[in-house]
Amino acid sequence: MPEVAEARARPAALIKAARRITVKVGSSLLVEGDGVRRSWLASLGQDIGRLRDEGRKIVIVSSGAVALGRRRLSLKNSARLALKQASAASGQPLLMRAWEEAVAPFGIPTAQLLLTLDDTESRRRWLNARASHGHVDMEANWLTLDSGIDVFTDTGYTLHTERADVDLKRNIVTGDHGLSGQGPLGTMKADTFQYDHLSGQLVLKGHVQTVLTGRPK
Repeated sequence: MPEVAEARARPAALIKAARRITVKVGSSLLVEGDGVRRSWLASLGQDIGRLRDEGRKIVIVSSGAVALGRRRLSLKNSARLALKQASAASGQPLLMRAWEEAVAPFGIPTAQLLLTLDDTESRRRWLNARASHGHVDMEANWLTLDSGIDVFTDTGYTLHTERADVDLKRNIVTGDHGLSGQGPLGTMKADTFQYDHLSGQLVLKGHVQTVLTGRPK
């Protein structure tokens, strides 16, 4: 029928005319069984690579971190915020690795940007942490991250430590395994640190070394 053919042709025409395309991938599409649908994601990676070769900009909005982390930690589906946070922290590295494997063959670098409604209303509270392994104690509201942690703040700082503890109730990150970092004002090193997620205050202690290369705004 002409109407059906026209309906099918319309999305293709819109994609062909677009300069920037946003692709939203939900958990139900990305995750099944015990992990990522890698063959499906690889096929999507090919489509993304082709569109980029045609000169289009691609933005990926991907769910899946919570679903992957829940399977990794053997947690049941729950509406509790602390459980969702633990699942997201554990599943995010898996999600990033899956996307990197899907688009790397086409020379596309990957990066992540995690946002919530609070982040858009109060950017001082923005914080993103990435770790290889983690353990959550739900009774104590405590999350332990280890095996190398990268922390990114909205003020432009990148921090690295080997292990850190997160007080999920107070939103405070502490670590005593050394810290190194760099940002707009320079570089820093310290034996221990404490970061208050709500106030944005970072406290360094023990053999603190700082090299200032910039000026405060």
